[in-house]
Amino acid sequence: TDAFQKALEADPNRIEAQLGLGICLLHQEKPEPAIACFERVIARTPSHETALFGKAVAQQLLWKFDEATALYLQLLAKNPRSEECLVNLVTIGMARKDHDAVQKYSEQLLTLRPHSQAALEGLATCAFHRNDYEAAAQLCTKLTESGPEHFERWFNLGVAYQKTGRLEQAMNAYREAGKLRPDGSEANANLGAALHERGDLEGAAAMYQVALEDRKSTRLNSSHIPLSRMP
Repeated sequence: TDAFQKALEADPNRIEAQLGLGICLLHQEKPEPAIACFERVIARTPSHETALFGKAVAQQLLWKFDEATALYLQLLAKNPRSEECLVNLVTIGMARKDHDAVQKYSEQLLTLRPHSQAALEGLATCAFHRNDYEAAAQLCTKLTESGPEHFERWFNLGVAYQKTGRLEQAMNAYREAGKLRPDGSEANANLGAALHERGDLEGAAAMYQVALEDRKSTRLNSSHIPLSRMP
């Protein structure tokens, strides 16, 4: 930031320096001063895409979702293939629990990038919301294949399998989740519930005890864990 500030001291009208400073401030998680930088650029060049996108991101970080959405849609009108805008619109929809928006923008994103993680996560969330566990299982399978290091993906795959009666597959998914987070009471409790449902009372009791010892579990056979969160 120092270099950009010095450049602006020498020439306050340098657009590149304003943009650079705004981007640095975003990375430093300082969205409000970043907005001021982007607005100075927009005042001179109203259609500047980088400045508009930067301002939208800053507003999103401030949870000013209406303002951010309006800017992303403005940018999409000019460039319908902007994956960055679509990803951020999916993220906003997830934060607002606006499943219609999540479905819409995830589908658009998937047409541009068939293996988009953001799109698959959005569609999986919508599938869980409408209790379509078959679709959720298919989507979560794709997510675990491309990102096997994510606890949430394995856990959600376990929930989807358990809801469709595929207990062995559900237990395998919960075990994979447990490997990633051994003290994850959610996976331990749900594994216990699956064992219980299968009739393995001894195994279920052991897993319930593990979950209780974690002292984090509040209920068994819980719903899925949100796949994406706001930063």
